Amino acid sequence: MGQIVITRKNGEKYSLAPKKEVASIKEAKQKWGLLGDDVVNITMESRIPQSYEIGDSINVFGRLYKLNQPPKVQKTGANHYSYELTFEGVQYDLLRAFYDVTIETTGNTLQDVQGDSLTGNLRRFATVLIANANRVFPGMWRLGECPNTAADKTLTFSDGDNCLAVFQSLCQTFEVEAEIVQKGGVYTINFAKSVGKKHSFVFEFGKGKGLYAINRQNVDSSNIVTRLKVYGSSDNITSRYRANRLCLPTKSKGQSFIEQKEAVAKYGVHEARKVFEEIKPTFNGRVSAIVGGSVVQFRDETMFDLNEKEADGKTTKYLVAGLSAKIHFNTGNLAGYEFEIQKYDHATKTFTLKKLTDDRGEVFPSEKSASFQFLVGDEYKILDVALPKRCQDEAEKKLLEKGLEYYKQNSQPRVKYGLSISSRILEKIFGGDESVAIYSPGDYVNVKDEGVGVEKAVRIQSLQRNLLNIYDYDLTLSDVAENSITTRVISDLITIDKIATNNRLKDPARAKANWQTSREVLGMVYDTDGYFDASNIKPNSIETNMLAVGAKSQQFLLRNVVFEANFGGDCNKFRASDGDIVHLTINEEGERTWTMSERIENLEEDKGHYVFAKCPKVGTMGMWHITTQQLKVENASDSDYYYFQVGIISSVRKGAFRDFVTTYGFTRINGNTITTGRVATTDGNNYLDLDGNQFRMGNNQSFIDWNITQEGQLTLHNVRLLSSSGDTAAIGVFRGEYNPSYTYYKGDEVAYTENGNTATYRYVNSTPSRGSLPTDTKHWMIVAQGGKGKDGVTTMPNLLRDAHLPQHLGAWYKNSNNGGTIFYEKNMAAPVTGAQVWSTEAQARVDCIAELYQNLSVIAGKTYTFSVYAKGAGNGWLIAWPIGPHYELYRAVPLEETNGWRRYAVTFVADKSGSTNVYLRAWYQSAQRMSGKVYFAAPKLEEGRVATPWLRAQADFKGDDGVGVSAVVTEYAVSSSENSAPSYGWSTTLPTWQQGQYLWTRSRVTFTDGRITTTNPQVDSAWKKLSELAYEQAHMAYLKQVFEQRAGIEGGLLFGSMLQMRDIPIGGATDGEVAAYLSGLRSTKVGNSPRPALALGISNFGKPEESEAIAMYHNGSGHIGDLTFSKNKETGKSTLYVADNNGVERVNFSGGGMPTIDQLVARATVVGKIDPMSMSVSGVNPSFYWDVAQKEESPYFRATRATGTLRCRFRLSKQGTNYAPCILTLVLKPRGANYHQPVMTLGQVKEGVTSKDFNLDVLINLYPGQEYDLALVLSGYGAFNATGVLEMMSPLTYTQTNQDPYTGVFADGIMAYHSPSQYTFIKDGKLHIKGKHDMPGLLASGKVDKYGNPESLWGSAIRVERRSTGEYLIHHDIGHMNYSIIISPIGNGNLMLGQLAMQTPNVAWCFIRDVQRNCNLTNTPFTFAIIGSKD
Repeated sequence: MGQIVITRKNGEKYSLAPKKEVASIKEAKQKWGLLGDDVVNITMESRIPQSYEIGDSINVFGRLYKLNQPPKVQKTGANHYSYELTFEGVQYDLLRAFYDVTIETTGNTLQDVQGDSLTGNLRRFATVLIANANRVFPGMWRLGECPNTAADKTLTFSDGDNCLAVFQSLCQTFEVEAEIVQKGGVYTINFAKSVGKKHSFVFEFGKGKGLYAINRQNVDSSNIVTRLKVYGSSDNITSRYRANRLCLPTKSKGQSFIEQKEAVAKYGVHEARKVFEEIKPTFNGRVSAIVGGSVVQFRDETMFDLNEKEADGKTTKYLVAGLSAKIHFNTGNLAGYEFEIQKYDHATKTFTLKKLTDDRGEVFPSEKSASFQFLVGDEYKILDVALPKRCQDEAEKKLLEKGLEYYKQNSQPRVKYGLSISSRILEKIFGGDESVAIYSPGDYVNVKDEGVGVEKAVRIQSLQRNLLNIYDYDLTLSDVAENSITTRVISDLITIDKIATNNRLKDPARAKANWQTSREVLGMVYDTDGYFDASNIKPNSIETNMLAVGAKSQQFLLRNVVFEANFGGDCNKFRASDGDIVHLTINEEGERTWTMSERIENLEEDKGHYVFAKCPKVGTMGMWHITTQQLKVENASDSDYYYFQVGIISSVRKGAFRDFVTTYGFTRINGNTITTGRVATTDGNNYLDLDGNQFRMGNNQSFIDWNITQEGQLTLHNVRLLSSSGDTAAIGVFRGEYNPSYTYYKGDEVAYTENGNTATYRYVNSTPSRGSLPTDTKHWMIVAQGGKGKDGVTTMPNLLRDAHLPQHLGAWYKNSNNGGTIFYEKNMAAPVTGAQVWSTEAQARVDCIAELYQNLSVIAGKTYTFSVYAKGAGNGWLIAWPIGPHYELYRAVPLEETNGWRRYAVTFVADKSGSTNVYLRAWYQSAQRMSGKVYFAAPKLEEGRVATPWLRAQADFKGDDGVGVSAVVTEYAVSSSENSAPSYGWSTTLPTWQQGQYLWTRSRVTFTDGRITTTNPQVDSAWKKLSELAYEQAHMAYLKQVFEQRAGIEGGLLFGSMLQMRDIPIGGATDGEVAAYLSGLRSTKVGNSPRPALALGISNFGKPEESEAIAMYHNGSGHIGDLTFSKNKETGKSTLYVADNNGVERVNFSGGGMPTIDQLVARATVVGKIDPMSMSVSGVNPSFYWDVAQKEESPYFRATRATGTLRCRFRLSKQGTNYAPCILTLVLKPRGANYHQPVMTLGQVKEGVTSKDFNLDVLINLYPGQEYDLALVLSGYGAFNATGVLEMMSPLTYTQTNQDPYTGVFADGIMAYHSPSQYTFIKDGKLHIKGKHDMPGLLASGKVDKYGNPESLWGSAIRVERRSTGEYLIHHDIGHMNYSIIISPIGNGNLMLGQLAMQTPNVAWCFIRDVQRNCNLTNTPFTFAIIGSKD
């Protein structure tokens, strides 16, 4: 996705990794789930410290992610830092806001005091959610789409509920999904029945073939239902209805089931029962008028006649004898309240209600408060009555819809897949838009898995996207959503506490009832394993030694499982959630784990029930089983399953509730040790949960708990501390600065400033309130208030050595990067006496740094202040790293100013002990920063929070303790260079002398303080002399040849073998160096090269490194500097050229003719061959389509051209009679390509034996680096049974040509050659261009057959692929979309149309249509031409 740009809270932007050599991104992945995680994890590595701040944000494909936690930092080297950053989606902002039902949207002032629950539809709860979010983030959250839902949901919330947990809970409660849309800095929450889109491509398990990989992670067939009994609620069902529960339309209770033949045929009969308690006959009315002067009377113009009688004139049609009809308000001020109907007058359609008095003495509807009166428009429903048939019909219709939906979801196995799609395929299709989110959680993907009989659309539950390769996706597909905010929200912990509250499990009045439950449990306990009998109960064990309680079958753990008796406030409903059961003893080899699915059970009998985990002996998917029967762990009537007893549900107690007691686990009492899982009081308020790592002690008003209210924390709720004096005091909870929009509770503490004085106040009133100022003594008291202190300062010691910044720097070090400079300013006056000035300057280049730094140690927990005087501080920094901060001077307010100098200071607390560096830095980070010079003087690091007057460290004025040398070791290394020391190969062993090599030495010094250093390497003079002596011996042999020749002067003639000319002696030398010579010796050499006839500008004459600036050789060649001239070996023409470092000609000036392309190709050509071989193919094709029975491929080769003549013999024989003709074909194709996409068809035979020769010289368009092979293909239309054999009579030769740049000016033209597929030359008055060029015109062209096989390709065209009938992809390497394409179909007499469907920088997607056949897509040969600009 290109550069990742971070935006600071102040709007400033900078690149996360602006320069690879300074900082680089090692990994960047987006993790996004449906109602789950939404984070971007980035791993950074840097050579310099980086600064990241809470609130930094990045934008990933239009989604905002924030840094809400400090990054994990690790220093792995002197200049190497590693950072792990987690950027979180905007949904995590909801963690910062509590869900407060007393916020103003409820319009219910009484709830400010008492309320912890709310009744309404989804829109009402969502409106409260948005209001709470905007309390913390004003104006940033908005409610968008929100479906109409039932308005009678009553939910209870606690003080610890945050808006994110509630957001997820609302989706589960109302069975909806949600998405957060970000636009213009506003986050809109849209609720919907389902989010996401459907993708058309089908992914088939086991058939990816490299395009994708799909792995089956889980298959749960225990959920399969093929005959589903469906029922609704028993509410509003009277004896006049055909059953005691709502049934499917026209069905009796026994016939109220759904069954589909296809599912039964596939899986057999699997029966299940599903009760939709929320579906019931309902009349939803609306208050149309209020009766004046009354708070208990209202009218509804749509109401039916509640008093209507049956035909006998006596029996009421809707009112039920023995029951009081009730009104339940769904919306308005009285939402959630139920009132008995005192009277209904159908003539005026007026209801009169009975008033309700709650346990606080409050009366509803209220005569005093309009906040507790109904209003026009309030919605209600009628309970405990029979309803008109139309209400029953509507409920039955809804029940059928829900039943069919449930049946569809459960008539196939639930599956989970992991899907990885080839990034190459995604890039090919979507390569034109990097910002597109190709897949999103909630999308549907079609999966076909024949192995388990699955063929359906499966949801994307989560995905991971690699931001460094945006087409790299990993998808998790599943039928079942798995809600989780992995590390930030654990909603089940909140849910468990709410379940206990809703079901009154913490009510002290229930202690007596719990004792009754214990007695009932004792009576219901039985031997689950069949182990205990009289012989195994030993009196000695019971009385004195040990008591062990718990059966072997009950030794298991439950993970993420929640049990809810009295589910939804109904004592006859019990819920067991999904989760895992881990059994510790059932398998001798180790633990066994089963995954349990959720179950909601209707307890129709008023007696105790057992709860079992029914787990298959083979398999991992279990289910909950609830029964009144006593079952053994291994039940003879169901031998395929274990029945693990989990707990006991009591019968209904007084007050209409049931208890639930767990029975698994064990307790052992042995001596003074009790080993158990949980110890609890009878009222449930106090318990020690050893298995769950939790405890709670206290009552409902005051308690202490661990790992309950807050995960991993000890929480004190409304407790007091006792001192030795006997006095007690409450512990306050500090909630920051006072905020008038917050609701405050007893014990809350705030900071509040009045008249310039700040104090800490504690809320002391038992009634919570909002808007009461801390100065209101009825609600608040001052707990701490400080007086104004006197000015004063004590000069603290300076912890920095050489803080006066001397010219030699002393304890300071210099460092610069990317052009930064550092200077000692000897002529500039310092701001304080005794100090000196240094400057650091950063140029306007990204990450240009110049700095002074010093290393010292700090102590964890101590407070330090780092200060300095500075001038020109536009890009100056004070840095303490890694233990302290990065402090930017231009943002800071100076402490003082002196003669143009400003003193700056930063205070920090060391978070750990150890070594740190302190920096005086000039730093140009990005274009938003300033460049220039910063002057520094008088730095100081001191303990405390105040920058005190500068002084030097006391240590500067005394000498250091002496340091001695403890060891010196000599190390050796060998190199061919006399000037550059080797970087490796150092050893303490002296190597053996080698001719032409140099010995380097260095010393490794160890000091008494533990420091180790090495001296600068030096060339050993002995080896150097030996090398020089060996060369001199060879040189003397040459001189001997010279001296043996006769020399003399005859008249004006000077003759001899060699004439040397020397330079003037320097420094008293007896002879000057040889600077030039003439030589008549043709056979002698300098090293490995011939000795020149004329040499000028000689260096190191007679030594191995002898060289000359100008040379002329006896063969007429020579050089002047780097310019070389010689005769061409083939033409004999003189050539002037410049060679590269390897001596290969690159620039050439010649009077001869221009070389041919073949000659240049031959310079870098490797010739290979495939030896003669045999290939065979045979098979039976029973179909009536073109088909390939088998193919066999030759050894592959990489080539740019195939040459020579290939002679082959074909033999094709067919068996049987009445078989259709078939063809044996030899093709040359790219390795790995389909046989329908060959480079060339080399030969075919229909039957018999045929020998053929093939001329391969036309194959000049093979691609450099591409691998090719031969394939023998047997095909035909119709059924055949045949065998084909190919015998190669000659080898296949091929060439591999490398790139070999060459430029030249010749007598007949100019040439610039790069490779066989890229060159330009002018010859015979014509411009010749092949390959890529930077001019508009024809970019690519080609001709293909109907399969997409190329007959010819030119320019940027790479290959053509037929995707389906009439659909072709033309692949090219143009690299942009500024082009047009002409498609010319070659029809069979019909009128054809070529159409461009879509184009990307690398693919043109085309359709071929037959106009005379309704414009249907058709396969046909065609030509194409791509025209446009190169850029």
